[in-house]
Amino acid sequence: RLGRMAATAYLLDAARRMTCAALDDGHHPAVVTAIMKQQATERMRVSVNDAMDVHGGKGIIEHDLANKTHRFHPIPPARRWVDLTPLSGEGLSPASLDEAIRDALDKCEDGIDEKIVRLVVRDVPRHILRELDHKALREYKRRALHFHLDTRRPEIVRPEKGEGAPGRRASLADTVRDKLRSRPLTENIDREALVELGLHYLREADLVAGPTGEESVA
Repeated sequence: RLGRMAATAYLLDAARRMTCAALDDGHHPAVVTAIMKQQATERMRVSVNDAMDVHGGKGIIEHDLANKTHRFHPIPPARRWVDLTPLSGEGLSPASLDEAIRDALDKCEDGIDEKIVRLVVRDVPRHILRELDHKALREYKRRALHFHLDTRRPEIVRPEKGEGAPGRRASLADTVRDKLRSRPLTENIDREALVELGLHYLREADLVAGPTGEESVA
């Protein structure tokens, strides 16, 4: 049931992203949104039932035919699973995030040994994820029956422009400028000089390619 719930979550999130992307591009996908609403409602109903079964656990119902009463005898789960409180990695260095993960696992009641454990960490850029203490993460996986560190990158927010239709796509120049300004750099690199150099190369490529109807580099 947990696997089906996870698959449903990924499926609905993919459908949500596709629908929102279409709306951002100015489309009006009436049929797609109607199907999305119907499927999301039905699949979430199944997921809620699965979650109630997981939390309620298995058991045996003893029914007394004479008195017309019944009694539920729960069966303890063979494997304990723990979903820890999610963390936010926004603005944290790799060392600080390692410490936050360690503190979250240390606060787990009775430890993580022989348990199924999940820890969600949101807003973790890719370069921070690469620098985490993977030796410590392997040790957590060794101790637990199953340890899942569910890291999620920051949501991409498209900037809105002052001119034109609200919420339209950013130009290629805007994308290059934003990416270079947010990219992690070593201390000896001038960020503004790098941005200007990137835009210069983009303008040169635009001149070589000639007019294509796309927005020119600002």
